[in-house]
Amino acid sequence: MSQGSELRGFERILTTEVHVSNLLQELTDRDPTPWGRVIGMVPVAADRERPFARLKGKNPVRGSIDLLLTSSEGDQVAIEVKVAHQFSEDQRQRYEASSDGNRVLLGMAADSTLVNGYPRWSFHSLADVFNAWSGSCDEHAALLARMAAQSMRRWDSLVGSVFRPATGAAKLSELQENIMAILVSRRLKHDLNEHGWLSLAGVSSGSSGLALVQGFAALNGDEARCLVAEARWVEGLQQINFRLGVDFSDLGETRETRYESWALAKNMDTAIRIDAFGVHLRQVRPDLGEFITFRGGGGRSDPNDEIWLPVVEHGLKNTTRRSVNPGFVGDGVLRFEASGQIQSNRVDAVDVRDLIDEALKYLCSALPDGYSAPDTTRVGS
Repeated sequence: MSQGSELRGFERILTTEVHVSNLLQELTDRDPTPWGRVIGMVPVAADRERPFARLKGKNPVRGSIDLLLTSSEGDQVAIEVKVAHQFSEDQRQRYEASSDGNRVLLGMAADSTLVNGYPRWSFHSLADVFNAWSGSCDEHAALLARMAAQSMRRWDSLVGSVFRPATGAAKLSELQENIMAILVSRRLKHDLNEHGWLSLAGVSSGSSGLALVQGFAALNGDEARCLVAEARWVEGLQQINFRLGVDFSDLGETRETRYESWALAKNMDTAIRIDAFGVHLRQVRPDLGEFITFRGGGGRSDPNDEIWLPVVEHGLKNTTRRSVNPGFVGDGVLRFEASGQIQSNRVDAVDVRDLIDEALKYLCSALPDGYSAPDTTRVGS
C-alpha cells in the first residue's frame, strides 16, 4: 500500500537494500534449501556485510558484500542486492577484485542487463528469489517470502507497463511512488546507452530524492564537455521537468572552463530553447511535438552578460545560482539549459526516451565550428 508518493509498511522496508539483505539472511537461516534452485548451492552459512578485505588471498578492497553464502565444501557465492540504488561499474570491479568465486546480482527486472557480458556474474530478479521460499516448510519463511515476492512482482509489472508491452501498456501517471520512477529512470538509462549516448540515472538533491534520467553527447570525445537532455520528475510524479542544453559540470571549475561553457551556451542561444526544439520535433517526430510545454521565452530568459560575466571571472562568491540568473536554467556555473514541462498522463517511458534522444540529435546539429559530437545518423537507428 502507498500514500501519496511514498510506500508504507512492509513495502517501504523492501525499498532498502540493507533490509532486503537482512530478510534474505533470515530466510536462509530458517530454510537454506531454496538457494539450491536459485544458485545451484545450498549454503550452510550466510554472512552479512562481509568486508572485501577479509576474503582469503586477496588484497584489501574497500566495501563489503551484502550476503556471502558458503557451502559445506567451502565454496562461496557473493550476493549483491539492489533495489533503490544503482549497481555501479566501480562496485562491480571491487567485487571482482575481492574474490575469484561466483557473484550474483539480485535486483529488480529493470536491472536485468547490468551484468550481461561478465561471465562470473549472474542475475536473478528479487521477485523470483523470494518466490523460491513461497513453499518453504518453514511457515514463517514462506509467509514473509510470499509477501515480498508479491510486492516486487507488482513493482516489476508496473515498471514494465510504461515501456509499451504487448498488453497492459500504461502512461507515466500510473507511477504513484518515488521508487517506481527511480526504477523507470534506471531502465531509461540503459535504453539511452543502447542508443549510443552517455547516460545517468539518479535522484535530485534535497529531501525528496526525486528520480531523474540524463542523456549526454560528449563533445570532441571529451566526456566532461557535453550537451545534455534530461527528464526530472516533479513532486507528486504527475509532471516531468524536461531540460536541454550545455553541461560542462564534470570539468574542474576555473575561469577558463566558466568562459568556455558560457561562450558555447551563448553561441547556441537560438537552439537552447524549448519552442525551437518543439518546431524541430513537429518536423521530424510530430508524434512527440506537443508533449513539452513552457512559460514563454522558450523555457528560459535571454543570456545576460552584465549579470554573468562577473561570475565567469570570479565564480559564485557569497551567492548562489538562484540569485544570479544568467538567462539559462541550470545548477552551478557550468550548466546552461532551457526548461519545459511534460504532463505524466500524456507520455510513457518510450516517449521520454525518444524526447531525450531527439533533443541530443537536435543539439548536436546546432554545434558551432570547433566542436564535434557523436554520429547522429547512427544514434537511435
